Amino acid sequence: MRNGFSLVEVIISVLIISIVGFALLQMQSTTLKSLSLIETRLEVNEFSSLIFGKVTKDLHEKKRTAYEYIQDRYTIDSDDLIRYLKEREYEYTQEELYFLHFGDNEEESDEESLIMESRDSFTDKEATDDVKQEGVLIETVRIKDDNNNSTSLYHFSFIK
Repeated sequence: MRNGFSLVEVIISVLIISIVGFALLQMQSTTLKSLSLIETRLEVNEFSSLIFGKVTKDLHEKKRTAYEYIQDRYTIDSDDLIRYLKEREYEYTQEELYFLHFGDNEEESDEESLIMESRDSFTDKEATDDVKQEGVLIETVRIKDDNNNSTSLYHFSFIK
């Protein structure tokens, strides 16, 4: 009859426990990194609803604090909130993607009268003046933080 474990059994059990413990620490580290990334992206999405409330080409390629984007539309009395908003900077970009123009000729079918210009065919990255008289301009608007977390939306402008 044996009164205990052999040295080999103890070493193997310590090795197995060490491997399992290391794997659990790795999983925890990965989970914490993922949570941090999700929190940052959620913050960008939360601020995007405030920033996207004012879509204008005047903001294109400008980097501003969240407070600068919203200060003219909201009255904020809390100094803590103002400080928090001033600590977050976002870059705003707005780019024309397509311009849809519905032709003037009543004899043409709908498919023939629809003219779609992609940004690749724009002159100086703008839709041609004759097409831009009437139609729908489709743009992508994006905000991005310093860590390259971004969110975007499509903006439709109806021109008549």
